[in-house]
Amino acid sequence: MDKIKKSGYIPKAVFLILAVFVGVILILNFKNPSKAMRELPIGSTYDQLISVAGHPDYVTDGTVDVKPEFKKSAGQLIPGCVKEVWYEYYLSFVPSKYSFCFDKNDILIHKYHWSSW
Repeated sequence: MDKIKKSGYIPKAVFLILAVFVGVILILNFKNPSKAMRELPIGSTYDQLISVAGHPDYVTDGTVDVKPEFKKSAGQLIPGCVKEVWYEYYLSFVPSKYSFCFDKNDILIHKYHWSSW
């Protein structure tokens, strides 16, 4: 027992546990686009989205595809969408993005969750 105390294993273990705990809390409170996807109905406002999910990773005019270097095809465009808000989410095993489309009055008209291997 004296060997463990002298070597510093206990303080290191306590520090590691506290660091992981604080990290998890920060990540969970940083932004939550999945919660916004579940809780915000169509017709919600842009301000409501920001209050739930935080500020987006980027905003487009609704013509940009999941990969920002590509444009959407005509069939992928959402009628009335003039602002599309994107959240990239890296906390899962599968890469994913959340998209929220707003009309000219900042009213949510479409939302989707994209994921891929």
